[in-house]
Amino acid sequence: MNTDTKKKTNINFVRLMTPGASISVALILLMTVMIFIKGFDFGTDFIGGMEITVTLEGQTDVASLGSQLADEQISCEIQKVVDHNGRFHLRKRLIDADNPAAEEETVRQALAKYYGQANVKVESSRIVSPTVSGENKKSAVKVVLAAMLGIILYLTVRFQFHYAAGALIAVLHDVCIMLFFILLFQIEFTVLTITAILTIVGYSVNDTIVTFDRIRENLRHKKDADPKITINDATNQVLSRTLITTFTTLAVVVALYLFSAGALKDFAFAMIVGLFSGTYSSIFIASGYLIAVKKIAIN
Repeated sequence: MNTDTKKKTNINFVRLMTPGASISVALILLMTVMIFIKGFDFGTDFIGGMEITVTLEGQTDVASLGSQLADEQISCEIQKVVDHNGRFHLRKRLIDADNPAAEEETVRQALAKYYGQANVKVESSRIVSPTVSGENKKSAVKVVLAAMLGIILYLTVRFQFHYAAGALIAVLHDVCIMLFFILLFQIEFTVLTITAILTIVGYSVNDTIVTFDRIRENLRHKKDADPKITINDATNQVLSRTLITTFTTLAVVVALYLFSAGALKDFAFAMIVGLFSGTYSSIFIASGYLIAVKKIAIN
């Protein structure tokens, strides 16, 4: 006797869409408020300045190093490099943008004064002028806007405009949620942050397309059924695929977060937030939009 005991997943996602959307709206409003209150901690790529990574022989800490540089009239942000004794990452604004090399030499000489020339090793240095940082900001905005426009055009051609609008809203939701957590934990906003955002945009759209494909297919075969039930069934049908893809990717990103430091760690954190948000939005935001506007494509 062969009895099939396998049960289909049947979660009532439609019932959860309204409270889920309410939470998302609340977080996005909080993000907007935090932008005005705290603002982003923009990295050197977007505000200009100088970054130097140095290794100092002898015992010292961030507070002592900061005090020593302050005595030399040098103001900079100092971060100790994890797992490297005596290695520090210094970041400062450019006072004389026309002569950045002189400013770098000033920092070198100040360090040599306290630790000796032979005990100061400059591992790397980077200077970003105000002009370049301004161009980086403009380029970042252009890239994100181009990605959004590409999503609208592609999904309008492949599906219909209201599907494209639903996907775009889901993507904007994911970007806002990522920005909320970046603001909440005051993570430095760098070029890698933009990379993480664009990566999640692609991930979220791909996940949403899979869901929309199943919704459209089910609507074609069940024209007389309640659209809410059809959409809910379609979401349940792609759930296992969505979760497997998410957690497979998440395992790699979590490993990167645990075993990296600095900008890479911040990148991994943004990716973790984006993966959860992207999975959530494809189910609750994109599909919920189709129900909310009551423009279900049956053809």
